[in-house]
Parts: sequence; C-alpha cells; structure tokens
Amino acid sequence: FLQSSLVIIVHLLSISVCTNLGPTYVAAIHRVLRYLAGNRSLGITYRRSAKTEANQLWATADADHAGADDRRSVSGWAVLMAGAMVNRASKSQPVTAISSTESQFYSVSLRSLDCGYLLRMMDMMGYKQRAATPIAQD
Repeated sequence: FLQSSLVIIVHLLSISVCTNLGPTYVAAIHRVLRYLAGNRSLGITYRRSAKTEANQLWATADADHAGADDRRSVSGWAVLMAGAMVNRASKSQPVTAISSTESQFYSVSLRSLDCGYLLRMMDMMGYKQRAATPIAQD
C-alpha cells in the first residue's frame, strides 16, 4: 500500500463494514491489519532543516477551473510543517468561478483560512510560528 492510499482504503472499508460485512470485506480488513502490523516502523517524520524555522507551516494550493461535470472548479491543497504533511484535501468548490483566476484565488483564500486555524491551534499548544506562512500557487 502507499501511505496516502491506505487512508482512503481504511475509510472505504469502515463505510462498507457498516452496511455489508461479507467475507471479502473481512479479508480486506485482515490484509490492512497485517500490513500495519508488519510496518510499525513507518510513519511521518518531522524534521527541522537548516533552511526552515521550527514550527513553520508551508502550504500549496491549486484549482482546476470548471473541470467537473457541474462546471464547478476543484481545489486541491496540502499544508506541511517541518517537512511532513499535516493536512491535505481535494474537493469541489461550492461556487461557480467565471475564470481560472477566480478559482485559483478562491482556492488560495480558503488555504489561508485553513492555515490561520492551524496557527491558532499551534499557538494554543505553545508552538508559536514566528514567520509568515508561504502559500504556493501555480
């Protein structure tokens, strides 16, 4: 399994278990549990490099203008801290953008709100960020 796909697999299995606990799902659950038991040493590693300060968030955002069937743009983003991903998602925008610039702006503005939430949460835990959070966008 890839680590990112493992989250999706576990989510889909948890939904399926509630509705259908057949032998196929039980076998899939056992396979995931065997994988997790055999790879306990794998995990997310947070490292501070010489280039970044401690507790520094870095975000990236992108949007696909009117790519879905309903003409809604799709936003994708990732937020990293100390070299490891702490938040990522991809979802359809609730508004219909009339240009690719508007859909990109909407995606970046939502990421800035998300980063603000993460910064407040870090501050409450005693991990204050000293510099601004860069948000990369193409």
